[in-house]
Amino acid sequence: MADVGYMTNAWGLCAGYHVGVPSIKDLFYISTGSDEDAMRDISGAGFKCIEMFDGNLSKYRDDPDKFRGMLAKYGLKLIGVYTAANFIYEEILEEEFYKMNLAVEFAKMFGAPYINVGGGALRHDGIRDTDFDRLARGLDRFDKLARANGLIASFHHHLDSLIQTEEEIARIMKLTGINLCIDTAHIYAAGGDPVRVAKTYLDRLSYVHVKDYDDDFQILGKGGVDFDAFFDVLAPRLDEIQVTVEANDLPGDLLGLARHNLSYVEQQYARIG
Repeated sequence: MADVGYMTNAWGLCAGYHVGVPSIKDLFYISTGSDEDAMRDISGAGFKCIEMFDGNLSKYRDDPDKFRGMLAKYGLKLIGVYTAANFIYEEILEEEFYKMNLAVEFAKMFGAPYINVGGGALRHDGIRDTDFDRLARGLDRFDKLARANGLIASFHHHLDSLIQTEEEIARIMKLTGINLCIDTAHIYAAGGDPVRVAKTYLDRLSYVHVKDYDDDFQILGKGGVDFDAFFDVLAPRLDEIQVTVEANDLPGDLLGLARHNLSYVEQQYARIG
């Protein structure tokens, strides 16, 4: 089984580059905490690989050896990159792909095999049927871009976006060929069943985000997600699926949370053999 990954967005707030407000091409995701603090704690908890926002990686585009040095210092590898776009507004789509192309370049630069993409904006006056078609076309284009650069892309559904519920996931997955990155907490919080979604799309899973939920995000095992059943579904393909833990927006000892989360996933691995 692949090494379990950890997302660095638990350190600091999840935000966007302020310059991206007036300039879409610069609207990267970013976590506001120290990248090195995140690496130190993640490594100290026993993890071997990390996922990072495109915006955090953009800080090292002119000094890539600085980032490579931190990875080496803490014995980590970059397993995945996360990016996102609105996708449904045709006028800004090329600006968004300019940014996402940079995210792909960052992944290649630092050796990440996976890239996850979120997106599908919600309009102020409601969802239009054409929004799903536009999102699907954008996702297929992004998937093609990733493949051309030797990366494995997955679409990450998300609360407060066009694709939140099981029904919305089903609708978009029929329209696009990209893989699905299930986020157990986001689908559970939207009233869905991560186990049922995993069963439905098992052959289109290459990357998953695991976190728990109970009125808010929780550490693994402290919310309502049935992880025993979830990992039972993944078991036949677990050698081919990258499991990465997210723990953003959780208060407390981040190193201790990371240790708990690694232990929890390792217990699941041991249980299913």
